[in-house]
Amino acid sequence: MRSSFFALIAVAVCLVGCGAEPAAPAKPAPPAPQSERERLINNTQAASAVGYDGEALKASVQKTVETLDQHAAETQKAVESVDQPDADANK
Repeated sequence: MRSSFFALIAVAVCLVGCGAEPAAPAKPAPPAPQSERERLINNTQAASAVGYDGEALKASVQKTVETLDQHAAETQKAVESVDQPDADANK
């Protein structure tokens, strides 16, 4: 009787242990998509691995890119103002 009781307990433990698998851990949300430019600028932080200050380098590159973008916008605005005929010239 005692051996059948232990056998019954062993079978019950096996059945409980083989129950439903635990739920898979929740996957983190994917990062927000970055433009190629942002990704490359963020990669400048890797310069820290070789002894440079990656944060300072990233800030410098970001400032340079913003200056270039501002210059490009000003240039585009100047080109558009030259391309559009003046309203007074048509009179």
